[in-house]
Amino acid sequence: MNFNGKRALAFGIVVLLVFAAFGAIGGSVLAENNEEELELNLDVLTDKMDRVVDEPINFHVTADNETVDDVTIWYNDVEATTDEHGNATLTFDDAGTFTVTAEKEGYLNDTVELDVFTNTTLLELEIEIITDEEDWVEGEDLKFHVTVDDEAVENATVWFNGVEATTDEHGNATLTFDDAGTFTVTAEKGDEVIDNELFVYEDATVEIEIEETPGFTVLLALIALVGALAAVLLIKNRKQKDIK
Repeated sequence: MNFNGKRALAFGIVVLLVFAAFGAIGGSVLAENNEEELELNLDVLTDKMDRVVDEPINFHVTADNETVDDVTIWYNDVEATTDEHGNATLTFDDAGTFTVTAEKEGYLNDTVELDVFTNTTLLELEIEIITDEEDWVEGEDLKFHVTVDDEAVENATVWFNGVEATTDEHGNATLTFDDAGTFTVTAEKGDEVIDNELFVYEDATVEIEIEETPGFTVLLALIALVGALAAVLLIKNRKQKDIK
């Protein structure tokens, strides 16, 4: 190989090395950018009923469906760090709504809005049918009554098969059944927060058997029965007149 050929070969090798170096740097930068684009996902593990002042509330952090340790979980000036399972615990001294943040260098932060309560109470709804059973007929308005501990519940939803009504201040609601059959009627009410206390309502159900509306055949039978009774009375009266 002559001198010019060696120079060309050397130049080619240098160019390849330069491109390889830039490729390595670019790949490293791309990897770093991809890592930075991973977004933390912060979940609250503690059930809503247990999110109470001075009680531990548990959090879990993942990124791309993998648990992440050494993540700082914080609100106001209170913080905790996730363990190897991605879990951390915070305690809240006051009731209210708080923004909790998860952050770690190289990741995008995540936040959740968390309601903390002074106390939580589970209330069991009760539902009863107050329309007389003889009127449980298709096409009729039937009245239901919803209570908790014998107290009327207002603004509860009473429903079946997509048909619903809302209870009034007396705990009453009216539904109409267009077809005969057996139906399950449900009473439910959304959670309420009053003075930082959470009230959770447990659904109640009742089954009702709706009868068909008496048809033309039944009416004919009734008319025939009345006619027969009238005929018997007429014959009886005639016999009494003949005896006299």
